[in-house]
Amino acid sequence: MIATPAIRNLVREHKTHQIPGAIQTGAELGMQTLDGHLLDLYRNGVVSFEMTLSKRSNPNEFTSRAGRGKTEEELVSAAPGEV
Repeated sequence: MIATPAIRNLVREHKTHQIPGAIQTGAELGMQTLDGHLLDLYRNGVVSFEMTLSKRSNPNEFTSRAGRGKTEEELVSAAPGEV
């Protein structure tokens, strides 16, 4: 995360729940969310889906983006990078 004016304003106004959206908006500056990075690692076969379970911040969205229609159980049993 880069302390852009938008991020600073969200912190100052105690709207920290909106920071993930600001990070996504700041992707062109090199910012990325933890879930976004975990998804990249998973898709590249660096980590298994099971390894992401305790780290992701939005499990439902992560599973939806990672699974492309598969259930969480199917993803856990798949090899890294298989999906």
